[in-house]
Amino acid sequence: MSHLRLSEHINKCLSQHACVAIPEIGGFVLETIPARYDEQENRAYPPGQELHFNAAIRHRDGLLETLYATTFGVSLRRARMMLDEDVKALRSELVSKRSTEINSIGKLSLSDEGLVSFSSDMSEKRQHPDAYGLFPASLPLLQTSISSLSPAPNKSEKYYYLPIHRNVPGIAAAVLLFTALLFLPIRTTSSRQNCEAGFIPTELVAGKVWSQYDKQSGNSQATETEPEEPTTKMPEVEDFARVAELPMVEKEHITGPAYFVVIGSFRTEEQVREFVSGRKEKFSKQSGVIKDKRWYRVYSEMFSSSGDAYTASTRAKGEAWVFEVKEKK
Repeated sequence: MSHLRLSEHINKCLSQHACVAIPEIGGFVLETIPARYDEQENRAYPPGQELHFNAAIRHRDGLLETLYATTFGVSLRRARMMLDEDVKALRSELVSKRSTEINSIGKLSLSDEGLVSFSSDMSEKRQHPDAYGLFPASLPLLQTSISSLSPAPNKSEKYYYLPIHRNVPGIAAAVLLFTALLFLPIRTTSSRQNCEAGFIPTELVAGKVWSQYDKQSGNSQATETEPEEPTTKMPEVEDFARVAELPMVEKEHITGPAYFVVIGSFRTEEQVREFVSGRKEKFSKQSGVIKDKRWYRVYSEMFSSSGDAYTASTRAKGEAWVFEVKEKK
């Protein structure tokens, strides 16, 4: 009962806080994963969270005690006693069985050296509140090439085909209209102005029409012969390993098993540069960067055993955690 009660309150605290400490055991840390788009899968993923464990966070932060007091309607002193009983039962099971399950969170294990490690049992990433309940969506690529045009139909040998400019029908209609106006009957009236006939010379009309046609054809030729502007070349990207002053290795090139004490996870190389330049502590010769498809993880030390890695993570300042690369089969 106490084990189940403790796990339920840890889940409630993690839904509101990024770090929750269990006295004398360790703390759970939530790492926020921003929204991303996978070009290989053509899928868009909403924001999410990954859960890690840090055995160095063993102080009382007051979150679980306050939640106990609110849930059961007791004082903080009584809530602290209830929490200590649940933690004592958890430690007893961890020592006797060497491992214990925390519902909806993961599995805690105790090594022979007395170090506590954690493995998450979440098959899916924890959903971030900013995701608004969204799930990964498939976004297929649009058509990038233009389909070939269908060939023109075969012309029959029984008929003659004359190439006619598009402006010719308009010019012919204007000429027919002008000719019809010339042959309209003129009414005789008492007004002298109405008796005076007037006309527009055909040379003037034809000159305006053909001058407009010459301007259009001249503009089209100028547009076709206009030279294209040269494209601007993109600047070359600097070598990342030289800029960040840290060696970088691809995750797929690590044969394993290997354990890295990660002190920062970033999406871009620019964020890694800012982190390295702004860090007061100097990096050792074992420090470097692990790159995979989505992340750049900066690690302070690398070990071949999990015990040494978890020991180093407890000495690290800040919220450090152990990143494991399993052995390739």
